[in-house]
Amino acid sequence: MTQLLLAPGPARRAQHFADKQPDSPVFGRKRLTLEERISDVWEGLLATGTADCPVCRGRLERMGDSGRCLHCNSVLT
Repeated sequence: MTQLLLAPGPARRAQHFADKQPDSPVFGRKRLTLEERISDVWEGLLATGTADCPVCRGRLERMGDSGRCLHCNSVLT
């Protein structure tokens, strides 16, 4: 079972605001579901040991059977 612990903070609020802007990379196209996004993160962690954090887009690094963001300290287990 995949568990994502999210800590609210300025990085999440800023990303939410950025997603609403016309110059956002997702503007005008289908957005990924949470399941698709988490699957992409796990694929990156398993393949290279790093991925973009789904919370703040910082660097998520694999640590054993989980991933930890070096920027916002979110943990994906």
